[in-house]
Amino acid sequence: MSSLFKKSEEHFCQSGLAELSQRRLAEAAAEFSKGLKAYPNSFALHANRSNVWLLSGDFARAAADLTAALKSAPPNAETWPIKLKRGTCYVRTEQIAQAIKDLDEALAAAPRGTDSSTLADGYFFRALAWMEQDSKKALADAEKAVELAPGDGRYRKLMADLEVLQSPPEVMRLGQEGAQYLQAGQDQQALSIFDQLLAIEPNNAKAWQMKGHALHKLER
Repeated sequence: MSSLFKKSEEHFCQSGLAELSQRRLAEAAAEFSKGLKAYPNSFALHANRSNVWLLSGDFARAAADLTAALKSAPPNAETWPIKLKRGTCYVRTEQIAQAIKDLDEALAAAPRGTDSSTLADGYFFRALAWMEQDSKKALADAEKAVELAPGDGRYRKLMADLEVLQSPPEVMRLGQEGAQYLQAGQDQQALSIFDQLLAIEPNNAKAWQMKGHALHKLER
């Protein structure tokens, strides 16, 4: 094709984005891929195609495109969102060291005024990355995610799960025993167990919640 009639990088970006907006993922990937044949070092095309792979659940390919985007980023490009996305991909592909590195850099570089839900997701994924290595750091990140987006149930569940991991073994044993009694319909025994737990750890929110369930069932 003559360079006179060569489609622009912007053309492929816009046509791919139009397909993506309609959730036509295969068509969007095809448009971005055609553009990358003509412009293999395009920051925008690699970054946009990564969104197709993210929506498809192909996190390895998404990470590869995000890496290519970072390599081809112009000097003035804002790259922290790319690192944030790549970090979440690395969490999902269990490349934990790379995930923490990317998320550390992205969260440190995010400017003041960044959308709170974007930041919350970054802290959430970094909490997931830290879970196997450092549960205290994971809990701190989960708490930050909840602070930024208190309405997101994923963040609250993760925080609650991590709070349990911080508990002494006796508290964990009592929590499991109380839950078993509650599930078996032995509500008075469950109530007694949760009282024992709360005597050890009075601020245990999960125990208060379970005690409330037991009391509600006993009052019926």
